[in-house]
Amino acid sequence: MATLGLDDDELKSVEQTLARLAQLSSSIQSLKMDILKSNPLPHPSSLQASAQILQRNLQTVLDNLSENAELFSRIAVHPSTNYPGRTQEGVLTQLLRKKLEPDVEELVSQGRETARLATPEGIAELQSIWDELREWTHDRIAKYCERLLEFHGHGQVIASGP
Repeated sequence: MATLGLDDDELKSVEQTLARLAQLSSSIQSLKMDILKSNPLPHPSSLQASAQILQRNLQTVLDNLSENAELFSRIAVHPSTNYPGRTQEGVLTQLLRKKLEPDVEELVSQGRETARLATPEGIAELQSIWDELREWTHDRIAKYCERLLEFHGHGQVIASGP
């Protein structure tokens, strides 16, 4: 692969990324077909298993891209001479696009901000918010139950319907 200027390890990394992206694409396609074929939807446990597979595949791709960030930042992509550029111009334009679309750029910045906040301090702050919310919710439920008991009679067991 002298034309790309990659050594064997770099080429292996690119091929490994391609294989992982293909695996992710296959998993997405499989889930899509399961959903389209099933009426009603597949069993929740099946959807959960598919979601876990997709999550693992996404994490693998993300890890691979992170490990090879320097390599991918310096590789220049060009279509081969036999690529149908005239009939697939839209796809080619999207693939070779250097700047993200505005809505995608916003999502990426939100993701980066979320990742930045995922520090031990940020997680502790979120946990304190959830603890405070849980305490507030428990207090509200307790007050509601007290009022309900007062309304229906002190200490009496309220019978439920059939």
